[in-house]
Amino acid sequence: MSDPKTRGVTNARVHKGTANDGLKALGNTLRTGVDLIAAAVAAIGERRLPPADPAATVAIRAALFEPESGFGTFGKLADFEDARRRETGSWLWVDVEGSPSEAHTVLAELGIERSVLQSISLPGLPAKFERFGKATLLVYRELEAQRAALSSQPLLVIVGEGIVVSSHAAPSAAVDDLRRDLNERVGAPVPAPVDLAVRLGRLAIIRLVNAVAELEDVIDDLEDRVFAEPDDAILSELTAWKSRLRLMARAGRVYERVGARIADELLADAPEARSGVVALIEQAERLRGLSEMHAHAAGDLTDGYLALSAHRLNRVMQILTVITVIFVPLTFLAGIYGMNFANMPELATRYGYFALLGVMFVAGVVQFIYFRRKKWV
Repeated sequence: MSDPKTRGVTNARVHKGTANDGLKALGNTLRTGVDLIAAAVAAIGERRLPPADPAATVAIRAALFEPESGFGTFGKLADFEDARRRETGSWLWVDVEGSPSEAHTVLAELGIERSVLQSISLPGLPAKFERFGKATLLVYRELEAQRAALSSQPLLVIVGEGIVVSSHAAPSAAVDDLRRDLNERVGAPVPAPVDLAVRLGRLAIIRLVNAVAELEDVIDDLEDRVFAEPDDAILSELTAWKSRLRLMARAGRVYERVGARIADELLADAPEARSGVVALIEQAERLRGLSEMHAHAAGDLTDGYLALSAHRLNRVMQILTVITVIFVPLTFLAGIYGMNFANMPELATRYGYFALLGVMFVAGVVQFIYFRRKKWV
Protein backbone atom coordinates (compact mmCIF):
# COMPACT_ATOMS: atom_id res chain seq x y z
CA MET A 1 0.00 0.00 0.00
CA SER A 2 1.58 3.27 -1.18
CA ASP A 3 2.20 6.25 1.00
CA PRO A 4 -0.31 9.08 0.55
CA LYS A 5 2.48 11.65 0.19
CA THR A 6 4.16 9.61 -2.55
CA ARG A 7 0.85 9.16 -4.33
CA GLY A 8 0.17 12.97 -4.25
CA VAL A 9 3.56 13.78 -5.71
CA THR A 10 3.01 11.30 -8.51
CA ASN A 11 -0.40 12.82 -9.40
CA ALA A 12 1.08 16.31 -9.47
CA ARG A 13 3.78 15.17 -11.90
CA VAL A 14 1.16 13.55 -14.12
CA HIS A 15 -0.95 16.77 -14.20
CA LYS A 16 2.13 18.89 -14.91
CA GLY A 17 3.11 16.66 -17.81
CA THR A 18 -0.40 16.83 -19.23
CA ALA A 19 -0.38 20.67 -19.04
CA ASN A 20 2.97 20.87 -20.82
CA ASP A 21 1.70 18.62 -23.56
CA GLY A 22 -1.36 20.87 -23.99
CA LEU A 23 0.76 24.01 -24.26
CA LYS A 24 3.00 22.39 -26.84
CA ALA A 25 -0.04 21.36 -28.90
CA LEU A 26 -1.46 24.90 -28.72
CA GLY A 27 1.89 26.36 -29.80
CA ASN A 28 2.08 23.99 -32.74
CA THR A 29 -1.44 24.95 -33.78
CA LEU A 30 -0.64 28.68 -33.63
CA ARG A 31 2.55 28.21 -35.64
CA THR A 32 0.63 26.27 -38.26
CA GLY A 33 -1.97 29.06 -38.52
CA VAL A 34 0.72 31.73 -38.88
CA ASP A 35 2.42 29.71 -41.60
CA LEU A 36 -0.88 29.34 -43.48
CA ILE A 37 -1.57 33.10 -43.29
CA ALA A 38 1.95 33.91 -44.50
CA ALA A 39 1.58 31.49 -47.40
CA ALA A 40 -1.76 33.09 -48.37
CA VAL A 41 -0.30 36.62 -48.27
CA ALA A 42 2.64 35.49 -50.40
CA ALA A 43 0.28 33.90 -52.92
CA ILE A 44 -1.76 37.08 -53.14
CA GLY A 45 1.40 39.09 -53.69
CA GLU A 46 2.48 36.78 -56.49
CA ARG A 47 -0.91 36.99 -58.19
CA ARG A 48 -1.14 40.79 -57.97
CA LEU A 49 -1.68 42.28 -61.41
CA PRO A 50 0.95 44.63 -62.80
CA PRO A 51 0.04 48.33 -63.01
CA ALA A 52 -2.15 49.17 -65.95
CA ASP A 53 -0.53 50.76 -68.95
CA PRO A 54 -1.85 54.36 -69.24
CA ALA A 55 -1.90 54.10 -73.01
CA ALA A 56 -4.39 51.24 -72.73
CA THR A 57 -7.06 53.58 -71.32
CA VAL A 58 -6.13 56.66 -73.38
CA ALA A 59 -7.39 57.14 -76.92
CA ILE A 60 -4.60 58.55 -79.11
CA ARG A 61 -5.20 59.71 -82.68
CA ALA A 62 -2.67 61.33 -84.95
CA ALA A 63 -2.68 63.05 -88.34
CA LEU A 64 0.26 64.13 -90.46
CA PHE A 65 0.25 67.38 -92.43
CA GLU A 66 2.67 67.40 -95.36
CA PRO A 67 3.27 70.24 -97.79
CA GLU A 68 2.84 67.95 -100.82
CA SER A 69 0.11 65.50 -99.86
CA GLY A 70 -1.82 67.76 -97.48
CA PHE A 71 -3.86 66.37 -94.62
CA GLY A 72 -3.25 62.76 -93.58
CA THR A 73 -6.16 60.83 -92.18
CA PHE A 74 -6.16 59.94 -88.51
CA GLY A 75 -4.31 56.81 -87.55
CA LYS A 76 -1.87 55.42 -85.02
CA LEU A 77 0.90 57.66 -83.77
CA ALA A 78 3.58 55.15 -84.78
CA ASP A 79 2.38 55.28 -88.38
CA PHE A 80 3.40 58.93 -88.76
CA GLU A 81 6.52 59.27 -86.63
CA ASP A 82 8.91 58.15 -89.39
CA ALA A 83 7.19 60.25 -92.05
CA ARG A 84 7.39 63.34 -89.86
CA ARG A 85 11.12 62.86 -89.41
CA ARG A 86 11.70 62.36 -93.17
CA GLU A 87 9.62 65.15 -94.63
CA THR A 88 10.74 68.74 -94.38
CA GLY A 89 8.01 71.13 -93.33
CA SER A 90 5.60 68.41 -92.20
CA TRP A 91 4.05 68.48 -88.77
CA LEU A 92 1.91 66.21 -86.64
CA TRP A 93 -1.39 66.69 -84.86
CA VAL A 94 -1.87 64.30 -81.93
CA ASP A 95 -5.22 64.13 -80.14
CA VAL A 96 -5.23 62.54 -76.66
CA GLU A 97 -8.48 61.61 -74.92
CA GLY A 98 -8.37 60.30 -71.36
CA SER A 99 -8.16 61.26 -67.70
CA PRO A 100 -5.66 64.06 -66.92
CA SER A 101 -3.27 61.85 -64.95
CA GLU A 102 -3.06 59.25 -67.73
CA ALA A 103 -2.94 61.87 -70.49
CA HIS A 104 0.02 63.57 -68.79
CA THR A 105 2.02 60.36 -69.14
CA VAL A 106 1.36 60.33 -72.88
CA LEU A 107 2.16 64.05 -73.19
CA ALA A 108 5.47 63.53 -71.42
CA GLU A 109 6.33 60.73 -73.86
CA LEU A 110 5.59 63.14 -76.74
CA GLY A 111 8.26 65.49 -75.41
CA ILE A 112 6.01 68.12 -73.80
CA GLU A 113 8.00 70.19 -71.32
CA ARG A 114 7.55 69.55 -67.61
CA SER A 115 6.63 73.20 -66.99
CA VAL A 116 3.67 72.82 -69.38
CA LEU A 117 2.53 69.65 -67.62
CA GLN A 118 2.73 71.40 -64.25
CA SER A 119 0.66 74.30 -65.56
CA ILE A 120 -2.14 72.07 -66.83
CA SER A 121 -2.21 70.07 -63.58
CA LEU A 122 -3.92 72.87 -61.67
CA PRO A 123 -7.55 72.15 -60.64
CA GLY A 124 -10.38 74.08 -62.30
CA LEU A 125 -8.24 75.03 -65.29
CA PRO A 126 -9.55 78.31 -66.81
CA ALA A 127 -9.17 79.48 -70.40
CA LYS A 128 -5.71 81.01 -70.86
CA PHE A 129 -2.67 81.61 -73.08
CA GLU A 130 0.85 80.83 -71.89
CA ARG A 131 4.28 80.66 -73.50
CA PHE A 132 6.91 78.15 -72.37
CA GLY A 133 10.00 78.76 -74.47
CA LYS A 134 9.25 77.35 -77.91
CA ALA A 135 5.95 75.78 -76.78
CA THR A 136 2.64 77.59 -76.49
CA LEU A 137 -0.21 76.43 -74.25
CA LEU A 138 -3.80 77.33 -75.16
CA VAL A 139 -6.55 76.31 -72.75
CA TYR A 140 -10.07 76.51 -74.11
CA ARG A 141 -13.35 75.78 -72.33
CA GLU A 142 -15.83 73.84 -74.44
CA LEU A 143 -19.35 72.63 -73.82
CA GLU A 144 -19.63 69.17 -72.34
CA ALA A 145 -21.34 66.48 -74.40
CA GLN A 146 -24.53 66.42 -72.28
CA ARG A 147 -24.67 70.25 -72.28
CA ALA A 148 -26.13 70.24 -68.77
CA ALA A 149 -26.63 73.77 -67.50
CA LEU A 150 -23.82 75.28 -69.62
CA SER A 151 -21.23 73.04 -67.97
CA SER A 152 -17.88 73.13 -69.72
CA GLN A 153 -14.67 71.11 -69.78
CA PRO A 154 -11.09 72.16 -70.59
CA LEU A 155 -9.65 71.53 -74.04
CA LEU A 156 -5.85 71.78 -73.94
CA VAL A 157 -3.94 72.68 -77.10
CA ILE A 158 -0.14 72.68 -77.05
CA VAL A 159 1.71 74.07 -80.06
CA GLY A 160 5.34 72.99 -80.33
CA GLU A 161 7.96 72.54 -83.01
CA GLY A 162 6.48 70.29 -85.66
CA ILE A 163 3.63 69.11 -83.44
CA VAL A 164 0.24 70.19 -82.11
CA VAL A 165 -1.23 68.22 -79.20
CA SER A 166 -4.86 68.47 -78.14
CA SER A 167 -5.90 66.84 -74.87
CA HIS A 168 -9.33 66.43 -73.29
CA ALA A 169 -10.78 64.13 -70.62
CA ALA A 170 -14.11 63.47 -72.37
CA PRO A 171 -15.07 63.37 -76.08
CA SER A 172 -14.49 66.76 -77.68
CA ALA A 173 -17.05 68.09 -80.14
CA ALA A 174 -14.57 70.74 -81.34
CA VAL A 175 -12.02 68.07 -82.27
CA ASP A 176 -14.68 66.03 -84.07
CA ASP A 177 -15.90 69.11 -85.96
CA LEU A 178 -12.38 70.00 -87.06
CA ARG A 179 -11.66 66.47 -88.25
CA ARG A 180 -14.89 66.49 -90.25
CA ASP A 181 -14.06 69.88 -91.75
CA LEU A 182 -10.54 68.78 -92.75
CA ASN A 183 -11.81 65.58 -94.35
CA GLU A 184 -14.33 67.56 -96.38
CA ARG A 185 -11.62 69.93 -97.63
CA VAL A 186 -9.22 67.39 -99.03
CA GLY A 187 -6.76 69.09 -101.37
CA ALA A 188 -6.97 72.45 -99.61
CA PRO A 189 -3.74 74.17 -98.52
CA VAL A 190 -2.14 72.63 -95.45
CA PRO A 191 -2.94 74.77 -92.38
CA ALA A 192 -0.20 75.98 -90.11
CA PRO A 193 0.00 74.55 -86.56
CA VAL A 194 -1.16 77.87 -85.12
CA ASP A 195 -4.07 77.94 -87.57
CA LEU A 196 -5.22 74.51 -86.42
CA ALA A 197 -4.97 75.53 -82.76
CA VAL A 198 -7.02 78.66 -83.45
CA ARG A 199 -9.65 76.65 -85.33
CA LEU A 200 -10.10 74.36 -82.34
CA GLY A 201 -10.71 77.38 -80.11
CA ARG A 202 -13.15 78.96 -82.55
CA LEU A 203 -15.16 75.74 -82.86
CA ALA A 204 -15.27 75.41 -79.06
CA ILE A 205 -16.54 78.98 -78.70
CA ILE A 206 -19.15 78.54 -81.44
CA ARG A 207 -20.79 75.72 -79.50
CA LEU A 208 -20.84 77.86 -76.37
CA VAL A 209 -22.40 80.71 -78.35
CA ASN A 210 -25.09 78.42 -79.78
CA ALA A 211 -25.89 77.05 -76.32
CA VAL A 212 -26.25 80.55 -74.88
CA ALA A 213 -28.38 81.68 -77.85
CA GLU A 214 -30.77 78.79 -77.26
CA LEU A 215 -31.42 80.08 -73.73
CA GLU A 216 -33.65 82.81 -75.14
CA ASP A 217 -36.60 80.39 -75.13
CA VAL A 218 -35.78 79.35 -71.56
CA ILE A 219 -35.74 83.00 -70.40
CA ASP A 220 -39.04 83.68 -72.20
CA ASP A 221 -40.63 80.66 -70.51
CA LEU A 222 -39.42 81.85 -67.10
CA GLU A 223 -40.83 85.30 -67.83
CA ASP A 224 -44.27 83.82 -68.53
CA ARG A 225 -44.11 81.78 -65.33
CA VAL A 226 -43.11 84.81 -63.25
CA PHE A 227 -46.38 86.56 -64.12
CA ALA A 228 -48.61 83.47 -64.41
CA GLU A 229 -47.63 81.15 -61.56
CA PRO A 230 -44.90 82.71 -59.41
CA ASP A 231 -43.27 80.48 -56.80
CA ASP A 232 -39.93 80.06 -55.06
CA ALA A 233 -38.75 77.48 -57.61
CA ILE A 234 -38.77 80.16 -60.33
CA LEU A 235 -36.58 82.42 -58.19
CA SER A 236 -34.08 79.59 -57.71
CA GLU A 237 -33.97 78.91 -61.47
CA LEU A 238 -33.50 82.58 -62.31
CA THR A 239 -30.67 82.95 -59.81
CA ALA A 240 -28.92 79.82 -61.14
CA TRP A 241 -29.19 80.91 -64.79
CA LYS A 242 -27.98 84.41 -63.95
CA SER A 243 -24.89 82.98 -62.24
CA ARG A 244 -24.11 80.61 -65.14
CA LEU A 245 -24.57 83.33 -67.73
CA ARG A 246 -22.24 85.64 -65.86
CA LEU A 247 -19.62 82.89 -65.96
CA MET A 248 -20.15 82.60 -69.73
CA ALA A 249 -19.76 86.36 -70.12
CA ARG A 250 -16.53 86.18 -68.14
CA ALA A 251 -15.36 83.33 -70.36
CA GLY A 252 -16.08 85.50 -73.42
CA ARG A 253 -13.89 88.27 -72.04
CA VAL A 254 -11.10 85.78 -71.34
CA TYR A 255 -11.36 84.43 -74.89
CA GLU A 256 -11.03 87.97 -76.23
CA ARG A 257 -7.77 88.38 -74.31
CA VAL A 258 -6.55 84.97 -75.52
CA GLY A 259 -7.28 85.97 -79.12
CA ALA A 260 -5.43 89.25 -78.64
CA ARG A 261 -2.40 87.39 -77.23
CA ILE A 262 -2.42 85.00 -80.18
CA ALA A 263 -2.55 87.93 -82.59
CA ASP A 264 0.33 89.71 -80.85
CA GLU A 265 2.68 86.77 -80.29
CA LEU A 266 1.96 84.03 -82.85
CA LEU A 267 0.77 85.66 -86.07
CA ALA A 268 4.24 86.87 -86.95
CA ASP A 269 5.24 83.28 -87.70
CA ALA A 270 1.84 82.25 -89.13
CA PRO A 271 0.19 85.20 -90.93
CA GLU A 272 -2.22 82.82 -92.70
CA ALA A 273 -3.96 82.26 -89.35
CA ARG A 274 -5.00 85.93 -89.08
CA SER A 275 -8.52 85.36 -90.41
CA GLY A 276 -9.01 82.50 -87.92
CA VAL A 277 -7.88 84.71 -85.02
CA VAL A 278 -10.25 87.48 -86.12
CA ALA A 279 -13.10 84.95 -86.28
CA LEU A 280 -12.19 83.66 -82.81
CA ILE A 281 -12.27 87.16 -81.33
CA GLU A 282 -15.60 87.90 -83.03
CA GLN A 283 -17.14 84.72 -81.60
CA ALA A 284 -15.74 85.63 -78.17
CA GLU A 285 -17.37 89.08 -78.39
CA ARG A 286 -20.63 87.45 -79.43
CA LEU A 287 -20.43 85.01 -76.50
CA ARG A 288 -19.84 87.87 -74.09
CA GLY A 289 -22.64 90.01 -75.56
CA LEU A 290 -25.25 87.24 -75.61
CA SER A 291 -24.35 86.08 -72.11
CA GLU A 292 -24.52 89.58 -70.68
CA MET A 293 -27.85 90.23 -72.42
CA HIS A 294 -29.46 87.05 -71.07
CA ALA A 295 -27.89 87.62 -67.64
CA HIS A 296 -29.43 91.11 -67.54
CA ALA A 297 -32.78 89.64 -68.60
CA ALA A 298 -32.59 87.02 -65.83
CA GLY A 299 -31.64 89.77 -63.37
CA ASP A 300 -34.59 91.93 -64.45
CA LEU A 301 -36.94 88.97 -64.07
CA THR A 302 -35.52 88.33 -60.61
CA ASP A 303 -36.12 91.95 -59.65
CA GLY A 304 -39.62 91.77 -61.11
CA TYR A 305 -40.39 88.59 -59.18
CA LEU A 306 -39.19 90.17 -55.93
CA ALA A 307 -41.22 93.33 -56.65
CA LEU A 308 -44.38 91.28 -57.29
CA SER A 309 -43.76 89.27 -54.13
CA ALA A 310 -43.30 92.46 -52.13
CA HIS A 311 -46.48 93.91 -53.65
CA ARG A 312 -48.48 90.80 -52.77
CA LEU A 313 -47.09 90.91 -49.25
CA ASN A 314 -48.02 94.57 -48.92
CA ARG A 315 -51.58 93.78 -50.03
CA VAL A 316 -51.87 91.06 -47.43
CA MET A 317 -50.46 93.31 -44.72
CA GLN A 318 -52.84 96.10 -45.78
CA ILE A 319 -55.88 93.84 -45.42
CA LEU A 320 -54.71 92.57 -42.05
CA THR A 321 -54.11 96.16 -40.91
CA VAL A 322 -57.62 97.21 -41.98
CA ILE A 323 -59.15 94.28 -40.11
CA THR A 324 -57.12 95.17 -37.02
CA VAL A 325 -58.18 98.83 -37.17
CA ILE A 326 -61.85 97.87 -37.48
CA PHE A 327 -61.70 95.69 -34.39
CA VAL A 328 -59.70 98.15 -32.24
CA PRO A 329 -62.76 100.34 -31.19
CA LEU A 330 -64.89 97.23 -30.75
CA THR A 331 -62.27 95.70 -28.46
CA PHE A 332 -62.05 99.03 -26.63
CA LEU A 333 -65.78 99.09 -25.90
CA ALA A 334 -65.78 95.43 -24.89
CA GLY A 335 -62.85 96.11 -22.56
CA ILE A 336 -64.62 99.02 -20.86
CA TYR A 337 -67.82 97.14 -20.14
CA GLY A 338 -65.90 94.08 -19.08
CA MET A 339 -64.52 95.92 -16.02
CA ASN A 340 -65.68 94.61 -12.64
CA PHE A 341 -66.73 97.89 -11.05
CA ALA A 342 -69.76 97.86 -8.77
CA ASN A 343 -71.11 101.25 -9.92
CA MET A 344 -71.55 101.17 -13.73
CA PRO A 345 -74.92 102.87 -14.57
CA GLU A 346 -75.08 101.39 -18.07
CA LEU A 347 -75.15 97.87 -16.67
CA ALA A 348 -78.49 98.56 -15.01
CA THR A 349 -80.06 99.86 -18.23
CA ARG A 350 -82.61 97.48 -19.66
CA TYR A 351 -81.49 97.84 -23.28
CA GLY A 352 -77.83 98.64 -22.61
CA TYR A 353 -76.56 95.36 -24.09
CA PHE A 354 -78.41 95.89 -27.38
CA ALA A 355 -77.40 99.57 -27.50
CA LEU A 356 -73.71 98.63 -27.11
CA LEU A 357 -73.98 96.00 -29.86
CA GLY A 358 -75.57 98.60 -32.14
CA VAL A 359 -72.82 101.12 -31.46
CA MET A 360 -70.16 98.50 -32.19
CA PHE A 361 -71.91 97.46 -35.43
CA VAL A 362 -72.26 101.07 -36.65
CA ALA A 363 -68.62 101.80 -35.82
CA GLY A 364 -67.44 98.76 -37.82
CA VAL A 365 -69.65 99.61 -40.83
CA VAL A 366 -68.58 103.26 -40.89
CA GLN A 367 -64.89 102.29 -40.86
CA PHE A 368 -65.39 99.70 -43.58
CA ILE A 369 -67.14 102.26 -45.83
CA TYR A 370 -64.33 104.74 -45.22
CA PHE A 371 -61.66 102.19 -46.14
CA ARG A 372 -63.55 101.21 -49.28
CA ARG A 373 -63.67 104.83 -50.43
CA LYS A 374 -59.93 105.07 -49.85
CA LYS A 375 -59.53 101.85 -51.90
CA TRP A 376 -57.67 100.17 -49.11
CA VAL A 377 -59.88 97.08 -49.30
